[in-house]
Amino acid sequence: MHISQMDGLWWQPWVPAQPWMVFEDVSVGAGDVVYATAAEMSGPYLHWGVYELELDGDQLHPRNPPLPPEHQGIKLLEADPDQAGVVVAVSDVWNSPWPQDPRLWVSTDGGLSWSDRTATMPSRELSSLSFTDTGWLATFTFDNTGGEPGVYRSLDQGQSWIALAPYLPDLATDAAQDPTDPQRLVVTGEDGLHLSEDGGLNWQSGMAGTTGRHFSSVQFAPGGGVYVTEFLQGGLFHADASLHTLQRIAPQLGAMATTSVAINPADPVDVAALGHTSMYSVATSGDGGLTWGPGGVAPYHARQVRFGPDGRLYLAGRNHNSSLLVRDADGNWSGLMPHVGTLSDLHSLAFGASAQHMLVSARISTGSGSENQIRRSTDGGATWSVVHASSTPARDVSVVLNGSGPSGGRFLTLLADTVLHDPMLVLSTDGGQVWNPARGLPQGLRGAQVCTTGAGAPRAYLAARENNQQRLFRSSDDGLTWQPTAWQPGWPGAHIGRVTALRCDPDRADVVVMGGEYGTVLRSTDAGDSFALLGDDLAQRTHRINDFAASPAGLLYAATNEGSWAVELPDDAPVGPGNLVVTATGSHARPWMTLEWDGGQEQVMVRRNGALLAVVANTGSFQDRPAPRDMPASYQVCNADGSHCTGAAAARR
Repeated sequence: MHISQMDGLWWQPWVPAQPWMVFEDVSVGAGDVVYATAAEMSGPYLHWGVYELELDGDQLHPRNPPLPPEHQGIKLLEADPDQAGVVVAVSDVWNSPWPQDPRLWVSTDGGLSWSDRTATMPSRELSSLSFTDTGWLATFTFDNTGGEPGVYRSLDQGQSWIALAPYLPDLATDAAQDPTDPQRLVVTGEDGLHLSEDGGLNWQSGMAGTTGRHFSSVQFAPGGGVYVTEFLQGGLFHADASLHTLQRIAPQLGAMATTSVAINPADPVDVAALGHTSMYSVATSGDGGLTWGPGGVAPYHARQVRFGPDGRLYLAGRNHNSSLLVRDADGNWSGLMPHVGTLSDLHSLAFGASAQHMLVSARISTGSGSENQIRRSTDGGATWSVVHASSTPARDVSVVLNGSGPSGGRFLTLLADTVLHDPMLVLSTDGGQVWNPARGLPQGLRGAQVCTTGAGAPRAYLAARENNQQRLFRSSDDGLTWQPTAWQPGWPGAHIGRVTALRCDPDRADVVVMGGEYGTVLRSTDAGDSFALLGDDLAQRTHRINDFAASPAGLLYAATNEGSWAVELPDDAPVGPGNLVVTATGSHARPWMTLEWDGGQEQVMVRRNGALLAVVANTGSFQDRPAPRDMPASYQVCNADGSHCTGAAAARR
């Protein structure tokens, strides 16, 4: 925890005598009494508590509510800045991103005693709370028990709630009351700014031209107007007193941590991102990420957004009754898998040659706990079968990848636990039916990230820490065996820290991009032996790269802890072969196939029916005589490094 007493110009560590404490939330109450949620960094779990300390001191005084068993998480903490001793806390099950068993605690004596006000909550998800001279002003969002979201006021410290905006056509994220006029309220939500000038009876929407924009917080400015922060990309904005104009004050401030980003392969400006703070949200952009709007779904838990080969947007997440959500052409969401319990958690989604062929990795609830599974569907999600299961309780099924591009036959899956277990890789070469373990990785790896090219010469890369040293491994046989690359952390990767995201180029087997915990992004064009900074150092503007996605327009998108960013990829690809023509001569039973093409590297790779046939000197032609079992035959010609394959071509006479 840090403190500034110079308007933010200079900061110093606070509570220096408690180096083993980690802090989550802080609120300043009347008389400059500070309340904080904190935990000791010991044991397998962090047990969060409420602490009090005076502004001119550094001693922590426990002020914990009587938490029920399993309630180690303090989700929200607010102290009344005007009424001494009034503190509000919301607790829930440890590390639960959605409401499981929330409790609303209220103290009027600085945390010495607490009252349980849970039964009166309109919804189990209290998203914001502010104190006014006319009571508490709060926003409640959707929960998983049918609660009533909206804007509410309490005149009796949470013993009862009055609905101010039950019919506001939006998901409210924050609310503020004008300190000079208690009847004037401003609410932020997924569809802009909303204003009420009669205490919440009537509302005006889209103030300051904000219709369609998602804002996450609001506060009245001392000089008039309001300050608001925008969802996902962040940014601090100021709206004038009449709420007619909106001006950006600071970029990125308040940006949401973005954990996944995806691009529609059929439309390069159609981008989707998954972000979360106290809740998960999906945002979409129709202009390549310049502006964002709500994605139309508020999942309770989510790991990944992906566009399918059919152009539809899929979400590896769940709501109260279904998992693996998909959005139709009208923007409506539906579930492709039943919700099977509170322990269930979808991690990742991969497609085969079409959206009918899908694989998901998941942790599934069982009678005795949970089981990590890979599930497969060949009918677009109508039915599912378990094709791989691991009963190791602590192991996480983290990512499943299509390792073969359009053919959809090879899939690589990483099963990893970053603390207790070595990563385990399993490979399927038959569309996800049978899985075999990979070999060649050393023991003791932690924090693994994996990607696969799907190019003409499929190659996979894996980044992990070995003895606390960052390492990179590659595989030239779809991840079945592995060897270390020559790369060692050093300039320009000295400050990359832990590798938190890895992306392979789908068309170039020697190109791999890695992102680190400090925001640095590096790119290699020599199969991971050396790296260079990609674009400006993103570490100057954000930190922790969580995911990558590439656009057909030549942009690389990065999901970071401060929103989504894009950079133009270098145009350094080698010239590839093109204009492939296949001519059949001779008998129909076993003809000679003559391949002719233009361009390409000095050596090229010839593929028949998706499998490697030969690597030859590039003379612009090649002959093959397939066996009857290989008919009908189609061919591709690629550069020898697997980059820039031609389209598949069948024979003609």
